[in-house]
Amino acid sequence: MSAPVTNFHEPDPSIVLLHLGGELDLASAVELEAFEAAVRDHAKSRIVVDLEKVDLLSACAIHTLVRASQQAAAAGGCLQVRAASTFHRRLLSVCGLDWICAD
Repeated sequence: MSAPVTNFHEPDPSIVLLHLGGELDLASAVELEAFEAAVRDHAKSRIVVDLEKVDLLSACAIHTLVRASQQAAAAGGCLQVRAASTFHRRLLSVCGLDWICAD
């Protein structure tokens, strides 16, 4: 398993881009907590989460994305997912979360 938060940068002052990768499951809970902390630190921004290098997106990770999205919205920001695989997009859609996908 690779570390979930593989890259974090701000392409412009209003956007925070987080690249996640590897297997996002209960075994990566500590790394997912670090992801949530990064979202909290930048909650007033537009946060884009890149899932291109994600191999496994578990219920634990989906729950983390929803909580992070709620935290961002409560602070006046937003969180969106991009570059999700077809399978992960379908999984998010089945969970009623297709609104979180930016592309």
